[in-house]
Amino acid sequence: MTEQSLTQPNRPTNTIHEHAIILLQSTFAPISDRFLLVEDPRWRCPLFLHYKASAGKDSFLIQRMSGDLLIPEEAIFLSYLSQAVHMKYSVSAGEIRTYHHRFYRADVNSLPEHLKADSFAIDGRQYRWMGLLEMERDENIQSKNGDIVGCVKALLEK
Repeated sequence: MTEQSLTQPNRPTNTIHEHAIILLQSTFAPISDRFLLVEDPRWRCPLFLHYKASAGKDSFLIQRMSGDLLIPEEAIFLSYLSQAVHMKYSVSAGEIRTYHHRFYRADVNSLPEHLKADSFAIDGRQYRWMGLLEMERDENIQSKNGDIVGCVKALLEK
């Protein structure tokens, strides 16, 4: 931790951190209101699929999803939904940061069986399916990422 972060922990940085938030829904299941989350070891919290990326990087996002989830690139389709710029505390950095989040819906043709379990691991990363109501009731998620859960809920209500 730097001396500045000790003396001014709530001072936002001038850098804008661009991330794509990927909403992959459990459309294969009878109850399709769940989303795929990945356990983020730095935040110690399950988060929506996310990648550092600026606008116009759909092919990069598809490549990353393909590699992470072991899905052929040609089976993944992304649709841009919305964006939000806001400040929030970064658990991993220990400071308030300005984030520019772009939200995408991901559709996958023929989701592979290995992704249909309630929870699973790929290459040491833990994944699980969770509904918005579950996320809203989870104190850890709400304290660290409740703003994003709220954005997703608002997007779905449109």
